[in-house]
Amino acid sequence: MSHFIDTQKIYTISELNEIIREKIDTEFPEFIWLCGEVRDLRIRKDKKHIYLNLCQKHPEADYIIAQVKAIIFENRKNYIQRRLKTANLSLSLREGIEIKVLCKESFYPPWGEIRVVIYDIDPLFTLGSLTKTRQRILKELERRKLINKNKSLDLPLVPLNIGLITSFDSAAYHDFISELKNSGFGFRIYFYNAYMQGENVERDIVEALSLFNRLKNLDVIVITRGGGGSADLGWFDNINIAINIAYSRFPVLTGIGHQINLTIADIVSYAHFKTPTAIAQFLCAKVDNFMRNIDNIRDNLVLKTQRLFKDNKESLYKKIVQVQRVSVESFREWYNKIIITKVDLEKLVDSLFKGKMKSLQEAKSYMKLNLTNSLNSLNKDLDIFQEKVRLLNPLNVLKRGFSITLKDGKVIKDASILKNRDQIETILYKGKIKSEVTDFYAQEEVNF
Repeated sequence: MSHFIDTQKIYTISELNEIIREKIDTEFPEFIWLCGEVRDLRIRKDKKHIYLNLCQKHPEADYIIAQVKAIIFENRKNYIQRRLKTANLSLSLREGIEIKVLCKESFYPPWGEIRVVIYDIDPLFTLGSLTKTRQRILKELERRKLINKNKSLDLPLVPLNIGLITSFDSAAYHDFISELKNSGFGFRIYFYNAYMQGENVERDIVEALSLFNRLKNLDVIVITRGGGGSADLGWFDNINIAINIAYSRFPVLTGIGHQINLTIADIVSYAHFKTPTAIAQFLCAKVDNFMRNIDNIRDNLVLKTQRLFKDNKESLYKKIVQVQRVSVESFREWYNKIIITKVDLEKLVDSLFKGKMKSLQEAKSYMKLNLTNSLNSLNKDLDIFQEKVRLLNPLNVLKRGFSITLKDGKVIKDASILKNRDQIETILYKGKIKSEVTDFYAQEEVNF
């Protein structure tokens, strides 16, 4: 082991990295074509170069099994972007697309990093890849029976409450709002400011659809944007956006802004339109048709009423005359009955009154006699009572020789409550006597 250590050459890191670079240059002396999905794309105004990762995914599952760093230097950046823009569908580099690039394998010794340097790109490969992805998504939506799910909803007759998903202050926003305002109808707009291009499109539209589907008083949802290239349309060939449109509780109208191709979002929506203005015109026409139908119904009702009245005028006049005649006769008959009833009532009331007056007179005489007898009896009872009161008057009792003895202002009824030297007062018929007790005899009762 010690012999092995002594005989081995010791490398510096830079020497090791340089050897690796020479090996890679020897193995890959020429340009190669490389396919992969764009990830971590970094295009910044303050950077001269474009940085990205090229990824290889598992053929049957959505996860990365290999990746390599890539760079497009400034001297090739404009060329590659121009190649994409002049392609059939005006492509541009963006996250998630598959590209086929002409590149050279490179090893950067200072960082010990393997990367590929991109010199050219094949736009047709990317177009084919996008087409395959689009077909795969459409097949999955068909398998889950979602293509026509949103189309099966009923669009309200008067869609005045609108959930609008677009970019604020964009041409699409102003075109749509202006068209609705010019109609003069009372539209109510619930607005969600969303990215309509770039990697945030999926997140914003899915979130907006989820938010609007929690509302109760919505009639329709509108997803719209201004014109753009095919690369911008690619953001709407998204399975998550399509699924959320399909499961929306409200009809979804799309105006992605392309004259020829339809995005998957357009395909699964309730209806698609070329421009934001076209969507607004459709909604205005829907409300206008309803108003016109209401006016037509009103006019038809008035016309039919007039015709009916004209056709039945003579018959109606005869019925009016007949009703009037019957009414007069009935009135006269009832008037006579009322007169007869009135006379009968007057006789009955007079008879009852006379009978009651006689009864009252008899009752009056009876009451007068009974009252006189009662008064005489009461006067006799009163005389007797007065005599009893007179006899029981204390003065009359004292006048017969009786007296009242008091002690401390209280009547003495029992001698046992007195004691020697008590001061007492005796009241006579005429005058009072004050005396002092010197002796007393207590007994239960005095008998006369």
